[in-house]
Amino acid sequence: MIERAEIRSALITDIPYLYRICLLTGFNGTDASGYFSDPFLLGQYYAAPYVIFSSEFSFVLIDKNTRIPVGYILGTDDSLAFCAVRGEKWLAGLEQQCRCTENNKSEYEAEIKKMILNGVHYNPPDEYKKLSEVYPAHFHIDILPEMQHRGYGHELLEVLLSKMIDKGVKGIHLGVDRSNEKACRFYEREGFNIIQEKSWGYMMGKKFR
Repeated sequence: MIERAEIRSALITDIPYLYRICLLTGFNGTDASGYFSDPFLLGQYYAAPYVIFSSEFSFVLIDKNTRIPVGYILGTDDSLAFCAVRGEKWLAGLEQQCRCTENNKSEYEAEIKKMILNGVHYNPPDEYKKLSEVYPAHFHIDILPEMQHRGYGHELLEVLLSKMIDKGVKGIHLGVDRSNEKACRFYEREGFNIIQEKSWGYMMGKKFR
């Protein structure tokens, strides 16, 4: 198979492309465009802050022909510190935007806005703080459909985890919707275990030491 893509560190100039990737994969790995009146909201919450506040752990998958991002893995080695800085320096402005746009295209969009407005990013619940003591790092990964099933998910994850291990991070976690069975199987193959069950799915984690 001819390799069509390569991985590099994410740049500020990648952010518009990350918004697009986040939207086109934002509904359990499928296109979320039909669920959002604001096409940038998902990327504003789940993508851009990592490139700005955690650039060391943010990587993009680049199409070799166009040099345009077609996937990403975005993470942080300290979830609680990241939540604090994202809340103070990024989501405070996004809250105002959410308050002024009451029309939601779906319950999914309404839930994202509710999450932004309820202050969890400023003061995560005690349950999450406890989890973060053992698994302090977390990440998000998304790849456009045309680049899926080519091994790039494994490669992106390998790049991020190697960086985390080099930095002495002791564990990493992420949330996975229980209906996204392909994602659950992928993370199980990559050595992740279910560490918490939620109403919406699972918190999965992997220890490095």
